[in-house]
Amino acid sequence: MARMRGILTALIGLPAVSACAPIAGPGQVAVHVIPPPGKNPILAKNEDAFCTNAANGYVRIYVICMESKGYRVELFGAGGIPMSVAQLPWPPSPPAASPLQNQQLPIRAAPPAPPSEESLKYARLLDHLVAQDSRSWAVNRYDQGSMKDATVEQSANGKPSRIKAYYTYNNGQRGWVEAEMVNGRLSCLTYWDFPNNCRKLGQGMGKQLEAAAEEAARNERLHPTPRSVPSQSQEPSWFTCHYVYGGAPLIAGMAGCPPW
Repeated sequence: MARMRGILTALIGLPAVSACAPIAGPGQVAVHVIPPPGKNPILAKNEDAFCTNAANGYVRIYVICMESKGYRVELFGAGGIPMSVAQLPWPPSPPAASPLQNQQLPIRAAPPAPPSEESLKYARLLDHLVAQDSRSWAVNRYDQGSMKDATVEQSANGKPSRIKAYYTYNNGQRGWVEAEMVNGRLSCLTYWDFPNNCRKLGQGMGKQLEAAAEEAARNERLHPTPRSVPSQSQEPSWFTCHYVYGGAPLIAGMAGCPPW
C-alpha cells in the first residue's frame, strides 16, 4: 500500500492485476493502471516512478500524469465503488509568506506599499525564465505573467546572488521559485515543490523522463529481451508481481501473485 497525501490512500498496481475490481478501505482509493498496447516494461516502470515522484503524494496528480502518457487509469473507492478523478483532492496551495502573520492589524491599517521598480524588474526577469523553463515541466502549467513580489539578495560585488518570487500555475494554484545567480547570470532554479533541488534551466521532470525513456529504448535495442507469448491465463507476469511487491506488497495477493 503506497501512502499518498490528502484525504485518500492509493493502492497502486500495474496492468491487469485482477479480473475483479480492487478493494479499498474507508478513506482509501484503489488505482488500477492499464498501459497502452506494446508498452515497453522498462519504460512503463520508469514512467510510473516518475509520475509517483511528480505527484508528491497526491493521487489526482499521479492519475493526470499517467493518463497524459497514454495509460488508462481506473479508480475504486471503499467497497470497490468506481470513482472519477474529479473526486480526488488537488494539492493545497503553499501559504503566502507575510510579515503580518499572527499579528493583530490596526483598526485603520494603511494600504500596502506598491512594489518597487527593482521588485517589478526582477519579477519580469523571473517570469521570462520560468515561462521558458516550464516547457520542460511534466504535469503543471505555468500561468505566464503571474510572477510578483520579487525579492533580491546581493552578493559582495553588488550583483544579485538569489532572486525569489511568487507565481501561480494551473490557473491559480500558488507556488514560489528561487533563482541562484553567479556573476549576474542564472545558475539554477529551485521550486517550492522540490525545495532541495536546484536545477539547470530547461531540465524539468518532463525532460528528465524523456531522457530516461530514450535510455530505456536504447538498452532494449542493444540488449533485447525475449517477447513473451500472449497467454489465455489470467495469472500476472513475473514482471507485474515483482513490481507490485516492490511498490504495494499488501495488494500482491489480490493480484494473484505467489508469496515471496
